[in-house]
Amino acid sequence: MENASKALLIAGGVLIAILILTLFAYLFGQMAENTSNIYNTMEQSEIAEFNQKFINYEGRGIGELSDKPLTVQDVATLINLAQDNNKNPKFPTTIEIRNRDINIAETKNYIEWLKENQTSDKKFNCREVHINPETLLVDYVLIEQHS
Repeated sequence: MENASKALLIAGGVLIAILILTLFAYLFGQMAENTSNIYNTMEQSEIAEFNQKFINYEGRGIGELSDKPLTVQDVATLINLAQDNNKNPKFPTTIEIRNRDINIAETKNYIEWLKENQTSDKKFNCREVHINPETLLVDYVLIEQHS
């Protein structure tokens, strides 16, 4: 009888140990999933913040915002944002600022564009801020001269 009671105590102890290990495994899995969700949310927030810098200009000079076209300084700011990203990318994207199918964010094009426009009162429309559907990041901004 004595051996049977010890065997039952040992079996009970093993069952309790298995239950505790199962509980720890479950909790660890839940914490890992929650941590993954937090990192995904943070990454989406950073992407949205990055894109917002460019989206703020979208539609300016067009439709309801036709009375707020982009100035030369606004376009230069867009170009500088694009160049900063292209030199030190936080995200894997190269951003173009297009005007008449020319990427004016490239240094040589930017210098020419700036020479032509730095003293002018030209206004520009921001026709489109394109977001790449695969990366969910801005990849080009389309501007045109305001009519």
